[in-house]
Amino acid sequence: MAMVNGKSLRDEFEARRAAGKLSGEVDAVIRVPMTLLIILISILLERTAPKTSMNSGIPPSQMDGKEETAARSRRRAGAKESGHETGANLRKVAAKETIVVETCEACVADLSGVAPAAHERRTSFDIIFEVVEHKVDAEIKDCPECRARTRGQFPDTMPGPRQYGVGFMAFIINLPVAHMLSLRRTVALVQAISGLRISEAACLNCIRRLHDALEAWEQAAIERLPARPALHVDETGMRVDGKTTGCISSPTDR
Repeated sequence: MAMVNGKSLRDEFEARRAAGKLSGEVDAVIRVPMTLLIILISILLERTAPKTSMNSGIPPSQMDGKEETAARSRRRAGAKESGHETGANLRKVAAKETIVVETCEACVADLSGVAPAAHERRTSFDIIFEVVEHKVDAEIKDCPECRARTRGQFPDTMPGPRQYGVGFMAFIINLPVAHMLSLRRTVALVQAISGLRISEAACLNCIRRLHDALEAWEQAAIERLPARPALHVDETGMRVDGKTTGCISSPTDR
């Protein structure tokens, strides 16, 4: 089978030009799109080529081809066994529907009492963004004895007349922090999906509240980590004694 790549295209182009089959005008017109086509082919070939320690961005000292292939196979097998797929963090609401056959389409006989011989299944996936509005009314009563007015206590999660739930705030935080969206685009996207108009200051306030909530945990982690027998590094691991390992000794053990 003939192989098409950047070198073969250049060779064919140069051979035709050397044979005098291409004029100067045709040469000038073809050269620009030919260059773009060669770049496109190079990109496609790069994407389809298997990644190894020789052609990937991971240094060879942190990646072994056989180890990486085996780990990738284990991850795929574990994902299939556990039923996790892309987007597993989304809540999946399964709805099953059965289409009943009551009449034979050939002779119009009644099939309502006949057990099915088999089933054919078709599946559709969809995402529905839903805003749940939770209203809480607190009673206000006047005491008939002392005429004092008492109001019911609202939950601690509702300090004001309008607030956002933890799921809504997590979505707001995810856009600028994880996906690097600007505050203006975050506000526009949230409004397009939920219909709620929030301010840029509200987005920053959500990030600040998360920072304050994690401050105590972060300080506790900083104090406890040096006392641990081993400190784990990133998932690429480190080369220790010629082997890839995922942890290093604690500073207290050195």
